[in-house]
Amino acid sequence: MPLVGLGLGRVLGSVAGSAAAYVAAALLLVVALLMWREEEPSGQATMLALGLSISLDELAIGFALGLLGVSVWLAIVLIATQALLLSQVGAVVGARLGESVREGAERLAALVLAGLGVALLVERLV
Repeated sequence: MPLVGLGLGRVLGSVAGSAAAYVAAALLLVVALLMWREEEPSGQATMLALGLSISLDELAIGFALGLLGVSVWLAIVLIATQALLLSQVGAVVGARLGESVREGAERLAALVLAGLGVALLVERLV
């Protein structure tokens, strides 16, 4: 999904021109807001909702990278590396900490995305 988003972002970034960085920043802020407000799905829809939300997050991140004109190969290496390392760390830490910490981790991830969006805006404005 990040690569699909990266491709879409590159195409739309070339069309958007100088506004692409603002679009990328806004997109990151919207994703952060959605992550912050996300409620826990219940019942049989849990796995489907989780998979869909992860895919959409990855699509949005790839889209933002494409709008910024990031190298495809650099994006692939960085995304694969972070996915491998952080999924392993997350599995180990998550098993030890439990459900109560999960909600805080999701909020922290939303804040990090929002911070990245704000940093992009500041960079463009300064």
